[in-house]
Amino acid sequence: MGNPPFFFTFRCFVFLLGSLLSLATDTITPATLIGDGEKLVSSSQIFELGFFSPGKSKYKYLGIWYKQVPDTVVWVANRNSPIVDSNAVLTIGNNGNLVLLNQTDGIIWSSNLSREVKNPVAQLLDTGNLVLRENFSSNTSEGSYLWQSFDCPSDTLLIGMKMGWDLKTGRERYLTSWRTADDPSPGNFTFRLEIRVLPHLCIYNGSVKLSCTGPWNGLAFGADPTNTSYLFRPIVEQKEDEIIYRYESYSSRILMMLKINPSGDVQRLIWHEMSTGWQVFFTAPNNFCQLYGYCGANSVCSVDDTANCECLKGFKLKLQNNQTWPRECVRSHSSDCITRERFIKFDDIKLPYSVDVSLNESMNLKECEAECLKNCTCRAYANSKVTGGDSGCLMWFGDLIDVRKITGYNNGQPIYIRVTDSEPESSMLQHLSFFDLLVEHKADTLTPASFIRDGEKLVSSSQRFELGFFSPGKSKNRYVGLWYQKIPDTVLWVANRNSPISDHNAVLTISNNGNLVLLNQTNGTIWSTNVSSQVKNPVARLLDNGNLVITDNSSNHTTESYLWQSFDYLTDTLLPDMKLGWDLKTGLKRYLSSWESADDPSPGKFTYGLDIQVSPKLFTYESYNSPNIMILKVNPSGLLTRLIWNERSTAWDLVFSVPDGFCINYGHCGPNSICSLDQTPICQCLRGFKLKSQNNQTWPRKCERSSDCRSGDQFIKLDDFKAPDLLEVSLNDSMNLNQCQAKCLKNCSCRAYANSKLTGGGSGCLMWFGDLIDLRKPISNFTGQSVYMRVPAPEQGNKKLLWIIVVLVLPVVLLPSFYIFRRRRRKHKEKENMEANWDLLAFDINMSITTRTNELCEADGEGNDKSKDSWLPLFSLASVSAATENFSTQCKLGEGGFGPVYKGRLLNGQEVAVKRLSNQSGQGLTEFKNEMMLIAKLQHRHLVRLFGCCIEQGENILIYEYMPNKSLDVFLFDPKKKRLLGWQARVRIIEGIAQGLLYLHQYSRLRIIHRDLKASNILLDSDMNPKISDFGMARIFGGDELQGNTKRIAWGLWKDDRAHELMDPVIKQDEVSLPMLIRYINVALLCVQENAADRPIMSDVISMIENEHLNLPSPKEPAFTNSKNMNNSSHSNSGTSQFYSVNDLTVSLIYPR
Repeated sequence: MGNPPFFFTFRCFVFLLGSLLSLATDTITPATLIGDGEKLVSSSQIFELGFFSPGKSKYKYLGIWYKQVPDTVVWVANRNSPIVDSNAVLTIGNNGNLVLLNQTDGIIWSSNLSREVKNPVAQLLDTGNLVLRENFSSNTSEGSYLWQSFDCPSDTLLIGMKMGWDLKTGRERYLTSWRTADDPSPGNFTFRLEIRVLPHLCIYNGSVKLSCTGPWNGLAFGADPTNTSYLFRPIVEQKEDEIIYRYESYSSRILMMLKINPSGDVQRLIWHEMSTGWQVFFTAPNNFCQLYGYCGANSVCSVDDTANCECLKGFKLKLQNNQTWPRECVRSHSSDCITRERFIKFDDIKLPYSVDVSLNESMNLKECEAECLKNCTCRAYANSKVTGGDSGCLMWFGDLIDVRKITGYNNGQPIYIRVTDSEPESSMLQHLSFFDLLVEHKADTLTPASFIRDGEKLVSSSQRFELGFFSPGKSKNRYVGLWYQKIPDTVLWVANRNSPISDHNAVLTISNNGNLVLLNQTNGTIWSTNVSSQVKNPVARLLDNGNLVITDNSSNHTTESYLWQSFDYLTDTLLPDMKLGWDLKTGLKRYLSSWESADDPSPGKFTYGLDIQVSPKLFTYESYNSPNIMILKVNPSGLLTRLIWNERSTAWDLVFSVPDGFCINYGHCGPNSICSLDQTPICQCLRGFKLKSQNNQTWPRKCERSSDCRSGDQFIKLDDFKAPDLLEVSLNDSMNLNQCQAKCLKNCSCRAYANSKLTGGGSGCLMWFGDLIDLRKPISNFTGQSVYMRVPAPEQGNKKLLWIIVVLVLPVVLLPSFYIFRRRRRKHKEKENMEANWDLLAFDINMSITTRTNELCEADGEGNDKSKDSWLPLFSLASVSAATENFSTQCKLGEGGFGPVYKGRLLNGQEVAVKRLSNQSGQGLTEFKNEMMLIAKLQHRHLVRLFGCCIEQGENILIYEYMPNKSLDVFLFDPKKKRLLGWQARVRIIEGIAQGLLYLHQYSRLRIIHRDLKASNILLDSDMNPKISDFGMARIFGGDELQGNTKRIAWGLWKDDRAHELMDPVIKQDEVSLPMLIRYINVALLCVQENAADRPIMSDVISMIENEHLNLPSPKEPAFTNSKNMNNSSHSNSGTSQFYSVNDLTVSLIYPR
């Protein structure tokens, strides 16, 4: 059946309309306005023009960028005139100029066209050129452009752009760096085509020449690493009206640009269609030899081995005493044109800079030699062109400047340098390094003639460790640090902890006196080692154990030959082979000191060292399995952690951390007492000791001997205990244990003894005198030792006498009647309860007694380990009832799925939140125990803190810290309170929740998956900082609990590109960074994808949130969209609706997701 004429007409109309709309997207007319948020797009969708804010700046600029790479701006219109709001528009003015207007029609920027144009139109071309021309003109060539952005480059040279001189107008086109990454206004550095007989490309810092290529030889610029024929072709055109440099790409599939960055580096960047980011193809200058005239006049700089300066053949140093370059080289023999002279050929060097040169393009090489030989001031000659079999004559007069040897490129060319006939042929160059024996520069080595710049690294010979520059956390400062090559985010050692670098211009090298020095841009010393002796041939090397050492290269490389080593100056990390302790010869103390914060590596408040009272002098450790990566680290909060790298999860696994519990605190229980979490109370006087004062109810409490020293004192053995602190001790390494006991028994002030060494079955004698401090029983798998403590004879008791008494007394007690026995048993139980209540009341008052309940230590009937005890302060029901005014409704904060929550105040004034398990909640003792065991072992500033529990008279109660701002849902879902949550507060809450989850998933002793994270489980403290609560509940959800009505909105809006509609309308538009809002939604959807393996781990989530420039993948369909809801019968074999519990939503992997 044919289509009616109407449909044919309609299709034609749509086609024509589409063509017009397509044409309009790359074009501006006087009737067109481009506002903030709108864009021009070139016809082939390659470039875009629009408004942007660079980096962290709040100002707006008009710029051009690649459509597929919007973060890389290639041209900026209003570099010197930033826009302060979002009301500017781009249009064409009445006089035909492109104009950028503010809200009051004031001109912010203009194209400055001098003549009137009748029908002006501006167009963004597929080359990235924004042009202004006559509309509907048949001539669309470059000559018809009234104005073009290519004539006004910013910091980037695109394919088709020109750099150089318009000889008619005197216009110079050159690149100018941005001032900073956040400020596109013209910076200090420029990149220019310099015309001095032959063209050179040069980088300037202001008016100072920083680096230059060799002259153009018809094929390339000498010593320019950018001349790579398989990617692009450099072109220099010298015409009557212009001298320009440009380049062409051999592949349309490769995006390419030449860019000068704010630090003065020129980079060639490429982007292949299969790549995910810009690849740096080259950077210049990238070594000292590329700095203009680095070695001085008549010298050559070698970059193949080390950055060594040498006088050219036939020249010598003018001053031998000057040890720093640049050093002037002068002719070895004066040239008076009487002595016979000749020329020596030098291959593959960059030709000298054209300071004083002569060019004759018609001469050949033999004619050039003859011409130069006639002139006594002619120092060198070469062909001016290397194309077409070489041609032209270029002659240098006076000093030869900026000569360097090049390797790896094919664009070096021969130069012939004049020498006297008496110069020997055997050597081309007279070597004049800083030392007699030239040191080969390797990737793991630094010499006085080499250096490391920001972005470059030393790598140990087995590729295990790296040393380079880094910025910690959110800091913008730069530091020199050391890390495992495969784990660059974990810095192990920092050189300049107290002297941060404020820019990217510092270099690390070795000074003439043999010290490692970190120099700023003006050669000022930022940091230095402290080698005092003069070294002839100093060299710094990064070893495979992570030690950075300075040695004399002429000596053997043993540990004793190290003049300085980083292992003597620890930061916060102890590696295998590192040492803690004292060097008794030099007095050097090696200890760990924490960072001030995660963003600041300067020394913090916490240190970890070896305390040497009697025996210890040194501590070190070795890994039994050398491929394993293991470190000991003290973090900014004072926690000492042993970490081991997990290759499978590519994350650090926590082996142990201290402090861990009250007993780890030094002297927690006081003198002559013992601290053990296996006893109630945890602090008790040692046997043979008693409390000095019964009135003091808080620990530490001093214990003293029950009786004076007398004949008959004996010793009891305490197994697997941490020995007391070595305050007043005596050491004898030659005694055995029996001799030690006898010696201690003779001295009444000797309180205890033990072996001083545990190896080889035990040996040595260590005796304690005076009070015994910090005696404790470890709760982890650490090996303690046996300590023999002195007690009076009666304390030993007579076991035989005790049994005789028991046997005689027990029948007398049991004979009266069975009724009396049961009655006494009942009274005994009541007495125990009264004593327990007294202990609990004491705890409620003092908040310092930790106790244990056997109920919580029994197995749960499912084979769980009985050793997983939950150590929590135990409150009495009476005290909890008093704190909550007998659980009154006035104290009630709310009610969750497991019972009500009350606000309480303890006797010491501490405000708490009391969660009371309801009898109707379905949550049993086993689940209640599970939550306590988990939360008792977790500590993090973004997790709610559990103070204790109460299990009495059938009540199951948890006591938490009180959160005055309640939960997040109170603010989010209240029309009035939600206005109190501004954008910055919400961002802070998002980041806090992410940090808390990262701890649960990766850094806590137990890897815990929350599984019930929602607004009501996020509590807010007085400063609106988030704290995660009820994180263990998902583990204890019953099978009869169904998923609630999840509003499946986010995914639908995301698919329809309407994710911004999820923004809370109460947030002010000017507060919100819309890209960041979309970014948070993107991260959230990535975390709930159907396949758990697709979801990012929490450390990646943190990186996604904090690193705004990190590209995010597109999320896949989440696990709880409508296609998977419980009313979809297509997933049921029976054809009936299925109901899914919360536990059916995901399959949790044992990875920190």
